[in-house]
This record gives sequence, C-alpha cells and structure tokens, in this order.
Amino acid sequence: MRQSGTSSKITVLNSVIASVCIAVYIGAIAMAAVRIFINFTEYRLFAHGEFLSFSDRAVTATPLGFMSQSYQQTLQENLLGTSSLEGIIISGFQEGNYVSFAFERVRGSSVDWQDGHRFKKGFNLSAEVFEQPLRIPGQGSLTISGIYNPVNYSFFVDTLKFTLILIGAALGLSFLTLIFGIFAGRKQNVSGKTAVLKTGAAARGERIAARGEPIAAQPQDPYSARSHILREALAVGRLASELRRAAAADKELSLICLELKDPALADEALYRQFAGEAARFFSRRDLCFEKGDWGITVIANDMTLDEALLKAGEFQGRFASLLTGSLAEGVGLSAGISSRAERPVDAERLLFEAGAALQKAMQEDGQAMIAFRPDPEKYQAFMAQNKGRP
Repeated sequence: MRQSGTSSKITVLNSVIASVCIAVYIGAIAMAAVRIFINFTEYRLFAHGEFLSFSDRAVTATPLGFMSQSYQQTLQENLLGTSSLEGIIISGFQEGNYVSFAFERVRGSSVDWQDGHRFKKGFNLSAEVFEQPLRIPGQGSLTISGIYNPVNYSFFVDTLKFTLILIGAALGLSFLTLIFGIFAGRKQNVSGKTAVLKTGAAARGERIAARGEPIAAQPQDPYSARSHILREALAVGRLASELRRAAAADKELSLICLELKDPALADEALYRQFAGEAARFFSRRDLCFEKGDWGITVIANDMTLDEALLKAGEFQGRFASLLTGSLAEGVGLSAGISSRAERPVDAERLLFEAGAALQKAMQEDGQAMIAFRPDPEKYQAFMAQNKGRP
C-alpha cells in the first residue's frame, strides 16, 4: 500500500510539473510574439522620427546649393547616420519640369533607378512609405519620400535568445523530473524522501510560475510632444547602446548636457525652439533627449572632450544669436560635458558626470561650460578597488 501511495504521489508531481513546463512553453512564445509586435510599432515611430530629422536636414543644407555635390554628399552622410532608413526620393516640379533625386543606404537595394525613381519591394523594406512636402524657397513644388527597414534585427535576436533560454529551462526541469521519477520508482520505502523532494519541486514550480509573462505595456511615442526630441527616460538605454558600439569600434563618445540659464524667463515656446535648434545643429534628432524641465542631453559620437567643448560653445553662440529683446540679455545656456575617454564607463556614470558638470556650470556667471575630464588610469584603479562598481 505504501508503494502504491508513493507511486501515486510521484505521478501527480510529474503531471503538475509537466503542466508548468507546458505553461512556460506557451508563455515564452506568447511573450516573444507580443514583444516583437510592440517593437514593430515602436520601431515604426522611431523610423518616422528619423525621416522627419532627415527632412529637416534637407531644408537646412540648401545654402550648400540645392542638389550640388556638397548638398548630395551631406544628405547621403545623414542617411548613413540613421539606423532605420533605407532610401529617400526627392521629386516634384521645377519650372514646369518633373525632377527626381534618390539616395540609398546601399546602391540598388531600395530604389529602382530605371525610368525614374521608384521604391522597390522586399522583406527588408517597409510597405509603408513616409511622405511629406519639402518646402525649399525657389525650388518649386517638391515632395520627399522615405522607406525604412521594418525589422529591428538586434531586438529580434535578443528576444529569440531570451525565449530559447526560457524554453531550455523548462526542458531542463522536465528532464530532471523524469530522472527523479525513475530514481524514486526503484525505492521501496521513500515516502519521507518523496515528501521532501516534492516540496522542493513544488517550490521550483512556484518560482517558475512567478516568472510568468509580463503585462505588455502600451506603445508610446518615443518623441515628446513638448519638444519633439526623445523623452528623458530613453536616454540611459540609448547611451548604453552607443557606449557599447564606441567601445567595440574603439571610438570616442562625449555626452553634452545643456540647460537654459534663467528658467524664470523661459517658457514652452522657447524650450521647443531650444530643443529644435539643438536637434538641427547636432544633426541627430534621435540622439537628443529632454533633461529635467529646461535642459537637454546630446550624445556626441566620434567626438573627444575637447571637440565637444568647441561644439557646445559654437551652439551657445548660435542660440544666443537667435534671441532678441529681453531674452537676449537674460537667457543663456550652461553646458556640462563628459566623455568615454577610453574607459569602461557605463551610461549611468557618464550621465552623472555630465550632470554634475552642468550643475557646477549653472552656478557660474554668464554662459559657462564645465567639462569633466577623467583620468583613465585613476578610473581603472578606482574600478579595480571597487570590484567593477562605478
């Protein structure tokens, strides 16, 4: 009777764990599908933001001469600097004649150059075409169109890896349960041990259930309606990604924090102008983020600390020249800057350094700029002393 009871308990345990494993399989697949679906929506919004930034650049670059060699080279470099756009077509009528100009990330990959310019179709090209008027004085009626790659490959691979890890854990649990059943079936008097093992297995099942599918958040436009640049909450994640790229390519990266000097004279219209000018000046709307109430953060790739100082000073002068009346006298910009400086620094640390430099600059008179100049050797010694914790 004891053996029969033990066998019955083992069978029930196996059924429970099998049910938990099946739930994990289904949950992992469902979670991956939901995450990919949400990312498609968010990535579309991100691509549209890059398209708007490219359109702004197409207008601001006209002093180089519309469709001159310098103008086309500037737009081509801007296209290569985006993460999602694959092709751009500028077309319309000039003096009664139809004209068309095309730019591609890779020649022949997204635009059909035969009989005018048309976007191609393919798995790596979006079915949706972004389009808006391109208002350039003296250039007739022009339209700019863009197409993007709808698949965020890095996110897709990360999601697939996470899903495989969950499924692998469930398979491992199933295998352990099978081994346990075989081992327990050979014992004659294992009621006490069976109870202990069952308690442990049940606890593992509860922990797996507790790690169930998270509630999918509603997709939110990454660009703020207040400033038309990226929201502050996205700065840490994007900076961490750019730091990894810079470290892998052994390139520099600087972080520039700018803030209106006298908030008492600032308003929403001035802040929107401030953010828009910064996005145009630094040529990357997708690397500009809100900071606090009246500040912004700019990720400056391939830029040393000294170069970032010069760039920030140039922007201070440019923004000051746009202000008139009492604003020109009372509103200025303070800047705080830090850089990677060949250190294994993380995003939170770099944001802290640039933010601390900005707070110091805000206490100075005039349009002050403070740069945090790290010593790589001292920083590495500090990291070793603190076991890698900045």
